[in-house]
Amino acid sequence: MSRILKALICKIIYDTGLAPNPFGKYCTLALCTPNHGHAKQLKKGDWIIGHSGIKNNFKLLYAMRLSENMISLDEYYKDSRFKYKRPNKFGSKEEKAGDNMYHLVNGIYEQDKKAFYHTTNDKIEKDIKGNRVFISDYFFYLGEKRDNNFPELFPRLICNSRNFNYVYDEKLINKFVKWLENNFKLRMNAKPCDFMKNIDKCKNC
Repeated sequence: MSRILKALICKIIYDTGLAPNPFGKYCTLALCTPNHGHAKQLKKGDWIIGHSGIKNNFKLLYAMRLSENMISLDEYYKDSRFKYKRPNKFGSKEEKAGDNMYHLVNGIYEQDKKAFYHTTNDKIEKDIKGNRVFISDYFFYLGEKRDNNFPELFPRLICNSRNFNYVYDEKLINKFVKWLENNFKLRMNAKPCDFMKNIDKCKNC
């Protein structure tokens, strides 16, 4: 029996560069709504699509195809491919927005000492509760160039009432992907809309 292609649609309140983290070869989602227990169904090849809220007319912010099955926060931290995504409060904006910040010490998750956001107990508990990271090497991140045509062209890919929902229409998803490929360059197209602003108050995290 063949697996059904699906997409998880997420509403993004603040596009800070943290969730998703689109820098470098990989787009990663480690500290956001899908990671808090809502996306256990996602597998390699599925998509996560993020758009702005109603105040910004549901404009498309990013779309990422999962290049591997989800991994734990500790696996993410220890994987040499993602060392550049560890936060550095003394570094560039990209380094400050690093989302690779939790690792196990004697069986307990600890936060990287160079992280300076999500430092309160409630934020940390929420971050580590889901204990999953989504990884993509095939993504379209629009950021400040978020697309105005998306809501009209793909109304069924809009998350209206909740912070997330699933779409299981493979034909629709493939049509959306073809549109992406024809209109945008792969990976980063622009910097985040709210680059490093409200990074510790991110409602979608």
